[in-house]
Amino acid sequence: PYGYTFAPLMARMTDTETLQCATIGAGPGLFVEYAGSGEPVVFLHGVGGHRQDWYGQLPAFSGRYRALTWDARGYGRSGDYPGPATLDDFCGDLVQVLDHFDAQQAHVIGLSMGGFIAQEFCRAFPERVKSLVLAGTSKGFPAIFDDAWIEEFLRTRCEHLSNGLEIADIAPKIVTALVSPSASPAVRERAIDSLVKLRKPVYIKTLAAIARHRIQLDHGQVKVPTLILVGAGDQIMPPRASVQLAEAIPGAELVILEGAGHLVNLEQPERFNSTVLDFLDRHFPSQQRKRQAL
Repeated sequence: PYGYTFAPLMARMTDTETLQCATIGAGPGLFVEYAGSGEPVVFLHGVGGHRQDWYGQLPAFSGRYRALTWDARGYGRSGDYPGPATLDDFCGDLVQVLDHFDAQQAHVIGLSMGGFIAQEFCRAFPERVKSLVLAGTSKGFPAIFDDAWIEEFLRTRCEHLSNGLEIADIAPKIVTALVSPSASPAVRERAIDSLVKLRKPVYIKTLAAIARHRIQLDHGQVKVPTLILVGAGDQIMPPRASVQLAEAIPGAELVILEGAGHLVNLEQPERFNSTVLDFLDRHFPSQQRKRQAL
């Protein structure tokens, strides 16, 4: 992925930082990987992803922050759970993660569904958020699409799975909507790999929950520095959704990255990293001085 193979990426990161892991809480246990020290930066993956989607970010951020990436409940190495998926449960899970690290606040970075979680976490626990980065996301599908579009989207994503196909059977087609036409074969393979690792029942119920969810956050009351990022070619959460977000949040910054689709951090990892780090440098200069001293 990202123009080089997966194993060297891990080796390059662990040359400078030891990647550590923890399973936090119970029912379900939440699997977290992290590197670095200092203020936490938490990376939240999308509905079709898992913690490894952020491996292109951990090395860049761990030099000055404790960079955390999780498998959300039901994903990857985190535990399964009964009943429907809810955004409130994801937010409660994030509280457990921060408490585990004795962190009162975190810089919260969410892609797609991760952006939904980040927004609702800011609503429910505003005192725990130091900054927000919302990538390839929106105020919720109902804010940008009508009910008929949403139900058709769910039907096309879930009907074949409910009738016996596996995620691996439809993953290549899904990926065509997730990345830009210019995406490298390695990025496409990485996106497919994320999808095929999903548990089908979890994917179906989580997709249904987030597609019908309207974000409850009062965006006009967001007080923390906020960056909105989107790929110019995003077909899932089109740039107009990010424009809508940026207009709703006081002082929010909007960056549209050319040459990227929905999975902007996979397609443009260096530009994603530099854009977010520059944003944090401007708003938190003491952290910038710390990085320069290293």
